[in-house]
Amino acid sequence: MKVALFNVKYSPNLGDGLLSECTELELHRAGIDAVSIDLAGRTGYAPGNASRGRMLAVLEGMPAPLRRVATRTILSALAAIRLRPAFRRQLVDCDAVVVGGGNLFSDSDLNFPVKIHAALSEAVNLPASVFAVGVARNWSATGRRLFADGLRNATMVYATVRDERSREIWDDLLPAPIPRAGLVRDPGLLASRHYPRGPASADHRSVGLCITDPLALRHHGHDTDAGDMAHWYGGVATALAQAGWTVGLFTNGSPEDRAYLNRNAADWIAAAAPTRITRIADVATPGDLATFISSCDLMVAHRMHACIAAHSFAVPTILLKWDPKLESFAEIAGRSDYFVDPARRSRRPRWPNWPHGPSRPGRSGRVHGVDRCGGGRRCGACPRTQGGGRGAFMIDHIVVINDLSVPKGGATALALASASAFRARGYRVTFVTGDDGDNPALRDQGVEIVALGSKRLLSGGALTALTRGVYNSRGRRHGRAVDRRERSPLDGVSCAWLGADPVAVAVRRDRAGAGAARLFGA
Repeated sequence: MKVALFNVKYSPNLGDGLLSECTELELHRAGIDAVSIDLAGRTGYAPGNASRGRMLAVLEGMPAPLRRVATRTILSALAAIRLRPAFRRQLVDCDAVVVGGGNLFSDSDLNFPVKIHAALSEAVNLPASVFAVGVARNWSATGRRLFADGLRNATMVYATVRDERSREIWDDLLPAPIPRAGLVRDPGLLASRHYPRGPASADHRSVGLCITDPLALRHHGHDTDAGDMAHWYGGVATALAQAGWTVGLFTNGSPEDRAYLNRNAADWIAAAAPTRITRIADVATPGDLATFISSCDLMVAHRMHACIAAHSFAVPTILLKWDPKLESFAEIAGRSDYFVDPARRSRRPRWPNWPHGPSRPGRSGRVHGVDRCGGGRRCGACPRTQGGGRGAFMIDHIVVINDLSVPKGGATALALASASAFRARGYRVTFVTGDDGDNPALRDQGVEIVALGSKRLLSGGALTALTRGVYNSRGRRHGRAVDRRERSPLDGVSCAWLGADPVAVAVRRDRAGAGAARLFGA
């Protein structure tokens, strides 16, 4: 079976490619041959047209009625001359079509209404579905008619949307016999299944600051001042750098975002510690974008699929307000408390369970408190926390303590298995052992071994066994050194965020193996 996926896979905004590739790869896992057909007629990843920003500025300056007439004329000609013939050729050997992934049922100057109508008009003899789309309520009368006619003329099998808000709009604006919408999650949440995780920073204090051109935000209806936004981005980057974070400035790939970052990056870097703020090289593919995002310890972004990819890889995320679709995702992801509106920068946002306290007025840290996220191991913003409450522990480094590094019984075997399992799930793991730490297999997995180099108590004299058995000062020094280095207690129960499910993990000084066993029973 071959399925054609109508989407915008090759958009310069690589977030669209990320969700499209995730959909393709999942269908391939099910034995289905899936091929994407880009609704704009693109056939590969490319940086995009550098003049797009100027075009958006021209459209923004037009009166709304004139803009709608101009864009409809251009898009209709494009659909008739180039898109429909290309769609027809690509559908020749397909058995079904799916319109899926992204905010496709949105009417920004008739862009998607015209293109989706053209696509479905070429697929009238094939079973058609709509999958995991976002739906906006910004449809013009013409846009609504084009959407409805395209869906009504297709042989619709079923339809699903990615959030409750989209389902309400779909059911409200599209009449029968068009199917009512079901609810699924955005396929971009599968990013951690299909893309490799990038290397973590040495100090686990790296933040990705995703830059979006205010012009693009305004084009989608968000009232954003370009000068204010540049000041806000610069202030956040400076605050993060001064708080000890390494800041990576990057974009999702849209040409207007790249141009905006290029214009401002030098000023933002010069205003702070240059060694702590860098302009990340432009990525070329969705996989490159996902791998970079996964390497960060914190993400701050407007762009939805930067936030979705971060969530998939369990990277704590602060979402910047601009479009209702992002607010819907924040609710789904349980991140509504960390949904920030930069336009209201005069007010410090309320952060329920925020563990660090308010920033003082006049300090750089007052820029929305963004620099406070993850400022210590106790972090209510982190999804890897026990209940997300005050005093919960963020899990990024797990210390397993056991007397031996080579199994001689069930307890040691369980401790070693837990260390391997934690490492396989992407955590930094330190194995503290009382013997000489001679376990090459554990070290080959990337587990750090801290060996005390001690012997069994009864291997020495009676007096030595007595003193070391009552109080091992050398072991205490090593334990305190590891404790101070990690800046978190070694005992107590925390919560690791693995995929989408929180799994309880106990790491205790006295029963490392028994505590870690809870991972396997969860």
